Amino acid sequence: DWLVKIVSFAESIPEFLRLSQRDKAAIITNSWSRLLTLFMAENCFQFVVTQVQDLTHEATTAALNLAFPTVNFVEQLQNVLKKFQNLNLDINQYNLLRICTLFQIDSFQVDNYKLIESVRQKAEMTFIESVRRRTEMTQLDSHHYIQNEDSSYYSRILMTLPLLYLIDSKIVENLFCRRITGDVDVKVYLEEMLVSGPM
Repeated sequence: DWLVKIVSFAESIPEFLRLSQRDKAAIITNSWSRLLTLFMAENCFQFVVTQVQDLTHEATTAALNLAFPTVNFVEQLQNVLKKFQNLNLDINQYNLLRICTLFQIDSFQVDNYKLIESVRQKAEMTFIESVRRRTEMTQLDSHHYIQNEDSSYYSRILMTLPLLYLIDSKIVENLFCRRITGDVDVKVYLEEMLVSGPM
């Protein structure tokens, strides 16, 4: 369902629809695991895994080749989800983070760089403004103020966001998506959804 939501979310953005099919595929296949992580955090997703014991040599080799999920990876992902959940972001802030994540293109080439970068910058500025409003003093009347959030809130956000980029997308795919996609790479699956709609 969240893979479908990723595509649906992207297609709800007017600027995304103006991109070439090549650019659409590039930005969504390069950000899907981070977008999935944000959906998991927003929905307070929790999961438990069972460690496999006594793998045969052949199974161990296959596991290594498939970026097999490890206990350390699971703990890392659960920690990232918990940190985002502790930020108590609202739905609008999650949407803005998804836009920033989707339109982040530092590591690959696109045709319409100018449009993609302008959308990311606008979403980033809007997100920063929403955080500023949340942390500033709110006036109750002419003499009384209350503090909405602690002053470290923005700092905690800045420390949490980079954690998205430490998540190995191939391990996420093998942990959560292999049952759905089978032997098909999840990037191919997403590209097909972009062309023909959700499967």
